Amino acid sequence: HRNDLLAKCLDRLAPGVQTFPWTSYEVIVSDDGVESTAEQMIEAQYPWVKWVAGPCRGPAANRNNGAKYAQGEWLAFTDDDCLPDPQWLAAYTEAIVTDIWIYEGKTMCDTTITSPLQHAPINMTGGYLWSCNMMIQRSLFNNLEGFDENFPHPHMEDVDFRERINKQGYTFTFVDKAKIIHPQKRLPYGDELGKLHEC
Repeated sequence: HRNDLLAKCLDRLAPGVQTFPWTSYEVIVSDDGVESTAEQMIEAQYPWVKWVAGPCRGPAANRNNGAKYAQGEWLAFTDDDCLPDPQWLAAYTEAIVTDIWIYEGKTMCDTTITSPLQHAPINMTGGYLWSCNMMIQRSLFNNLEGFDENFPHPHMEDVDFRERINKQGYTFTFVDKAKIIHPQKRLPYGDELGKLHEC
């Protein structure tokens, strides 16, 4: 339900904007919209994007759904409200080395957080593996069975994924040049805060 933000994200992933050759990547939007979707906007303005209906069972299931349609060897994840750097995909690709199958990028906030009521998932030096800026080999993602779909809300599903990766002995590498901007948001309260506590 954030087509305005999604459009800004897709503008950053467009052929010719990303320095990575557009013939070597695909963009998949898994859309969990219930009240509305981005299908018509994508069809009209972004014909190079593959739109798929999400399962409406939370962000973990939605990311898994998008990954299911991927054709490439690698999966790069970001969120609809994020702004990938033009070098984002190229930086990840250039960082690939043998025996490392998981990578995380630099996640920044474009404004100063001045209130304890605001937050953003910042990752300047690595170690977090936030799902808004990560890349993983598709076969390993499938072997790990993706994100745990028992997480029904956008909270802790990527932490769980990171801990499962660590427990199985895999390592992930930080790619400083794989940058995205993640805007700050207001912390939830009331029922929304209760959902985070549930996770």
